[in-house]
Amino acid sequence: MRGSQVWGGNVSSAACVHPLMARDPEGNLVSPKLRADQQEVDSLYAQLPTHAEEGKQELDRLFASGHERRDAGQTAEARERFVAAYLLARELTFGSGEAEALTLAATCTLELGELPLGVEQMEGSRKLHAKLGNTEAEAEAQCNLGIAHAALGDLQRAQHAYRQSLRLARHQPLRLTTLCHLGTLLLRRGRAGEAQQVLAQALALALALGDVASEVRVLQRLAATYCPPPPQPRRRTGEAAEAAEAAVAAEAAEAGGAAVEAAEAAEAAERGAADAEKVATEAEALAGEVRQLHGKIPQDSVRDLEEAVAEVAAAEAAAAVVAAAEAAEAAEAAEAELEAEAAEAEAEAEAHDDDRCEGGAWGEQDEAQSASAALRCLQRAEWLAGQAMEDGSAEASLLMQVLRQRRAQHLAMGDADMARECEQRIDTLVTERSE
Repeated sequence: MRGSQVWGGNVSSAACVHPLMARDPEGNLVSPKLRADQQEVDSLYAQLPTHAEEGKQELDRLFASGHERRDAGQTAEARERFVAAYLLARELTFGSGEAEALTLAATCTLELGELPLGVEQMEGSRKLHAKLGNTEAEAEAQCNLGIAHAALGDLQRAQHAYRQSLRLARHQPLRLTTLCHLGTLLLRRGRAGEAQQVLAQALALALALGDVASEVRVLQRLAATYCPPPPQPRRRTGEAAEAAEAAVAAEAAEAGGAAVEAAEAAEAAERGAADAEKVATEAEALAGEVRQLHGKIPQDSVRDLEEAVAEVAAAEAAAAVVAAAEAAEAAEAAEAELEAEAAEAEAEAEAHDDDRCEGGAWGEQDEAQSASAALRCLQRAEWLAGQAMEDGSAEASLLMQVLRQRRAQHLAMGDADMARECEQRIDTLVTERSE
């Protein structure tokens, strides 16, 4: 008789129950240990909502504490809270909280003047927002990246970030802020005609939003677009090529990050090749150790070891070759990017020369017309700033900024009397603020 067969009906079911098994009151065969484990798992799952809610409450506390310290000027302490919130949000797999916390931590880092780290953090938050499909938050991150790149002197990347922000943003105040920054950047790059177009869009948006302070600042920047550039030294015709080369060299210096990346990539390629040689040496050493085992272990084991060593060596060598190829490809890509930026810089330099010599902001408008247009912008800005100061919607510092710029404009126009009038008004504002 086959006593192990419980399905034959010849042996009692009780006698065939495994020691780790039992029957429940209904007669079903169960495992007490598995049932206990399942009950423990069910209990833990039941506690998940409670733990998640506690985690969310802690996350809210960290956000509130971070904002409180930032408002109090304790930026470093605020960053610590936002970084803690970021890590907790990651543990909770709370994507939007993770992205928001990293954005706030990056903002604090930038405010602390740690620009490279701030750029790295802000880029991380941008990627998180993009992954979540939050285009407005991604647009805001792009604008912040533009500000950081501009502060680092990387005007090319800053301009690209501002353009990307405008492409994504639908929130009008954010578009206004980005347009103001882009217009200022174009002024820094000497592209006054483009700056005027961008700032004209910003002015129209400020008027539509009723944002008086932004309107004043846009008018100040518009006035700057009409100011003539610093006098350029006269060059002989034969020096034109040298001038273009100098402009390209200046822009290439701004894009020095790409050159650094290219150098680092080339160095990585060299390291990859060295690693490939190192793998071969190590493989030979391993093979030598295996050879020493001949006669000490069975021959079959020796052959197995030799095959294993050969496979590992081949895999490592292939990986090193691939790494070297990828590094070389990265170096070529970085070099191509640098060449493209240099070509763009050369085109911009030529366009700027055309503006000065054949028309545009510095050609078609003579100095008197430009000065008059700048003055009209500043007069409008002054009136708006005065009205805003009276109704309490702006500080006196805004009006003082406009008066200082208007004084400089009058001095540039040779109008000493109007410049003194601006100085008197500035002195009056300073006295009123000190009382």
